[in-house]
Amino acid sequence: MSENLSPEDRRHLANLRKKTQVIRDLVGGVVRRRHTGFFIGGRGGIGKSYIVETELDRLDEPFKLWNSAMTARCLFDRFAAYPDAVHLLEDVETLTRDRRALGLLRSALWGTRRGRDGRMERLITWNVKGSSDDAILTGGVIMTSNRRLADLPELDALKTRISWLNLDVSDPEVVALMRSLAANGWPEGNVELEADQCQEVVEFVVAEAARTNRRLDMRLMVNSFEDRIQHEDLDAGCDWRDLVSTRIRERPTVAGDIEPLGVRAQKKAEQLAIAREVTDLEPDERLRVWQERTRGLSRATMYRRLGELAAQDAMDFEN
Repeated sequence: MSENLSPEDRRHLANLRKKTQVIRDLVGGVVRRRHTGFFIGGRGGIGKSYIVETELDRLDEPFKLWNSAMTARCLFDRFAAYPDAVHLLEDVETLTRDRRALGLLRSALWGTRRGRDGRMERLITWNVKGSSDDAILTGGVIMTSNRRLADLPELDALKTRISWLNLDVSDPEVVALMRSLAANGWPEGNVELEADQCQEVVEFVVAEAARTNRRLDMRLMVNSFEDRIQHEDLDAGCDWRDLVSTRIRERPTVAGDIEPLGVRAQKKAEQLAIAREVTDLEPDERLRVWQERTRGLSRATMYRRLGELAAQDAMDFEN
């Protein structure tokens, strides 16, 4: 929801959307087999994988996701097992240290195109003493990295074979995206934090990051939302602001009082009792009574308590 953003935030968000549209278009080029591959680099937490995966989903393109450590032989086996698929390789830095994997990628990303509308076929081989394996690839390879392509000279030979870019996102652009997402509540479609609560968290994160010269990223926002949910669920002795400050400053930072476990347990019991009392009321009346009895706790908290009651009742029924 960008209509509630300031003109400056809307401008930053528009700039960011132009950048992400380029990424979506290049993903589409791989999906439609116009290109054999695509490399996207950039610092962590700015949404590279999210953009790629959501575009693959939007295009209804099944894909194979590979991450963490992968040997050259394992990569060959995955290509051979799914030769027509789009392969998403996340955090490819580990592969750059394996010369055999680099050679395999070069072969997997260029070959012969069969006819004007045909897919480019690429022969990959694996030869060891006494045996030889090969496969023909017609699918695509999308790679993400927290490093820029220029910082990975081992991949320099891939530049002419694939599409590639480095995603540079400014902090004002990240702030605009955070504020835009906060307007939908969290998570969208299954709200556990109301929009106003999300917006309060985002503004706190932005202010704290500015005080400590911490660069912003979307994972920081998501983790901070979860910090607040933990606090709202009475599963934390510290206030959510203390948890967020600790996360940003990377050291214990507690400005408020610690709430003892017994106090939290008593509050939880009282909230569950109120939730049971309002269960059968009409939705608007239920929320009104809930907020009146709990001194303004959110709709999201009410539904979490109702969900806990339902789980308890189901367990009692099974027993």
